Amino acid sequence: MQRLSYRLTTEIADRAPVRIIKWGHSQRWLPLFLPYALIYALWLLMSKPISLIHLGDPLLSPLGVILRRLRRVPVVVTAHGLDVIYPNPLYQRVVIPCLRRLDRVVCISRHALDECVRRGVDKRRCKIIPPGIDIPPDEEWQMRRTALADRAPHLNRLCGRPAPSAGHVLITVGRLVRRKGVAPFVMQALPRLLGRRDDWIYLVVGDGPERRAIEEAIDTAGLNDKVYLLGATSENDLKDLYALADLFVMPNVPVKDDCEGFGIVSLEARAAGLP
Repeated sequence: MQRLSYRLTTEIADRAPVRIIKWGHSQRWLPLFLPYALIYALWLLMSKPISLIHLGDPLLSPLGVILRRLRRVPVVVTAHGLDVIYPNPLYQRVVIPCLRRLDRVVCISRHALDECVRRGVDKRRCKIIPPGIDIPPDEEWQMRRTALADRAPHLNRLCGRPAPSAGHVLITVGRLVRRKGVAPFVMQALPRLLGRRDDWIYLVVGDGPERRAIEEAIDTAGLNDKVYLLGATSENDLKDLYALADLFVMPNVPVKDDCEGFGIVSLEARAAGLP
């Protein structure tokens, strides 16, 4: 969600003047962002020629309704999925009615649109626009793979500790939350794979609240020398990891009141040539 909002604003900024209101502080103080954003947005609307307001998250819909009423400027919001179905009763009673009153809802998937319509958003106000990615030329990936042909030192560098020689490198990329299914994949699938062959390692790129559970799963399964939690990485390191990998794994599992909005990492992996 954060990456999509960042790339959207930077791309639009290349084509038209953009004023960005963002919260660059701890999530702990996020409630302070709403009054701050409201005051800042009102100042911009009164002092600058603003023709459109875009909200990166339905959570901001109440703010959009206030601004729309006060300044008569059209408001568009991007809906990702979880930000529509979030099960908190107060959220559903306050945020979703405001979402219905905005001018347009950009849904990143059919699922997001269906959830919006299920909650009373006028389908005529919704538009599906899937996220896009930059696809480098095949030659760029080939050059990167050639430069990383001797995989061992590069894997050691990116893993932060010596990695065993591996005939196959599996990789998962994404925020570490329950629906990503990494912990059950480690506990249930990898031991069976190890029983068939042992010339592989599994790299997990990303961070999140499920990290501790994944670490415990790795210890329980006895796979400390096979599974590497790399945390968040730079864009360049992520490209190196895609180039070093042989197989992209996306072991999502169903979780009540949660959903995968789009899964853009699967597109990125495919663009890198990974099966």
